[in-house]
Amino acid sequence: MGHDVFEFSGVGVLELLPFALVFLLLSLVLVEQKLDFFVVSLDNFGAFSLEVSLNVLEFIDVGLSHRVELVRHLVDQVLNVQAHFAHLLDVVTVLFLELLLELVN
Repeated sequence: MGHDVFEFSGVGVLELLPFALVFLLLSLVLVEQKLDFFVVSLDNFGAFSLEVSLNVLEFIDVGLSHRVELVRHLVDQVLNVQAHFAHLLDVVTVLFLELLLELVN
């Protein structure tokens, strides 16, 4: 009877012990990896939020220091778009006049 205690469905409990230990060790490794990931994420979050704050401050500083050049560039771009639009109107007008001449002849 004492020997039957170690029998479980025809397989000895001692034979399953190495598999149980491997499963336990793999589970512990997985828990450790999850904890490490959590700790590293917290550390990186602090560094990342500080970096983003510094980038925003740098962007504001550069934008304010170059605002005159930025406004000049904006005006220049608007004038370029208007010039292209005027050129387009010239081309359309010439094509329209040529079409009228063809229709008259």
